[in-house]
Amino acid sequence: MQLSLEKNSFKSLIYSFGIGDLKFWEATADLDDQLFQKLLDLTSSNEALLAWRSAWILDLLLERNPEWIKSRLPLIIIPLLSVGNSSLQRHLTRILTRHEIPEVFLAKLIDRCLVLLETSKAVAVRVNSLQLLYNMSLQVPEFKSELLLVVENYRLKEESAGLVNRLENINRKLLIHK
Repeated sequence: MQLSLEKNSFKSLIYSFGIGDLKFWEATADLDDQLFQKLLDLTSSNEALLAWRSAWILDLLLERNPEWIKSRLPLIIIPLLSVGNSSLQRHLTRILTRHEIPEVFLAKLIDRCLVLLETSKAVAVRVNSLQLLYNMSLQVPEFKSELLLVVENYRLKEESAGLVNRLENINRKLLIHK
């Protein structure tokens, strides 16, 4: 298999991506900065399926190679601030949970995660947003008390098992490190 950056052939490779292809994509992305940038660019595509699959591949690659995103973290944060596609939100928030957020983005990202926690129907987006909020509270200690109130509020509601579990874990951590 050969990765080509030509628009149509690259799209078809993304649409046909299987988890078994990950090592090949990883090796290619490591050697070719353009491939990485192309995947990042396609997460903003108007084609929802293409954007989601690009984000999925990017998420998998960055999970195995977190150093690739260090200087490009704003390129993940900025789209998350406005994207409405829950599949994209899931992958972008998941990527961000693995990294320290630059200080300049903390306030906007905290606001966005609070909105996603409240409005998203997708449990994974809500769980990732909650984890991201907790991670940011470690960077902004004065936010911990507000997050504790948010967690307490959600613990009183009927929520999914995954969200309840994350709420309990974060509540415990917040109380320990108060």
